[in-house]
Amino acid sequence: MKDNINNWLNEHGDYLYRFALARLKDPHHAEDAVQETMLAAIKNNSYEGESAVRTWLTGILKHKIIDLQRKQIREQPVSDIIDLDNSDTSMDDFFDQSGHWLERPQTLNMPDGSLEQKQFLTILDACINKLPAKLKAIFML
Repeated sequence: MKDNINNWLNEHGDYLYRFALARLKDPHHAEDAVQETMLAAIKNNSYEGESAVRTWLTGILKHKIIDLQRKQIREQPVSDIIDLDNSDTSMDDFFDQSGHWLERPQTLNMPDGSLEQKQFLTILDACINKLPAKLKAIFML
């Protein structure tokens, strides 16, 4: 088994690293993902020869990358997601410290009409501008 692992690492290590780096954009995270992949391959010892070793290892790596990305999202500080210091409109203009509205929004009678109301659009714009660039792009499409 140990010889297999060394062979796998020698034959596929560079490929796995490049694969992880292309998706994670961080050399340290890419190295971690490849290491976790190799550890999972050793621990589970589930290779049955039904596919190429590279395909099997890449499948494990894909799951490790997803796990790492989920962990990064969970551990990302709110200050990294929302930059309140660099905006014209503060959330303090709309909400108190407990998250409740400072001033109750106007009652919206018709769903189509609500989009035209200035108050709604102002708040929506402020919230969208707080999103990271990729999420903001989704709303701006």
